[in-house]
Amino acid sequence: MRPTRHPAGQRGAMLLELALVLPFLILILLLVLECTQLVRTHVVLNNAAREGARLSVVKENQEDLPDKVRTPAIKDQVVAYASQNHVPITADDVTVNQAVSVPMPAGYGAMTASQVTVTYTYTLNYLKAFTWLGVPGSYALQGSAEFRNFY
Repeated sequence: MRPTRHPAGQRGAMLLELALVLPFLILILLLVLECTQLVRTHVVLNNAAREGARLSVVKENQEDLPDKVRTPAIKDQVVAYASQNHVPITADDVTVNQAVSVPMPAGYGAMTASQVTVTYTYTLNYLKAFTWLGVPGSYALQGSAEFRNFY
């Protein structure tokens, strides 16, 4: 196979094109990495809220325990789940409401649900340098789950 010959100056043009395109390729790569981390964090928050709501509707967490005991235990489980998945939240980021009214069709009795909401402020890691372009420095994320009480 014969090597291809480039006319004089063509090699320099290829390097110039690479120099112009490479920053955009790096920006796209960083954007993809940041977006995947953002989506992953949001999924972890939703799963943590779902786990808290599941624990909240368990009969043992509804009866025989005062609210001062059961709510912090549920919050601790939500915080532990998020921490295991590398999302640092605190108990103050978790809201537990075990008496949310669920709308029912006419003729049916009232029904309640347990709702757990987790809030977290996601700070950008890779795109901090691009805030001057209008990229926000952080995003407020929220995961929420509501399970009906069956007791």
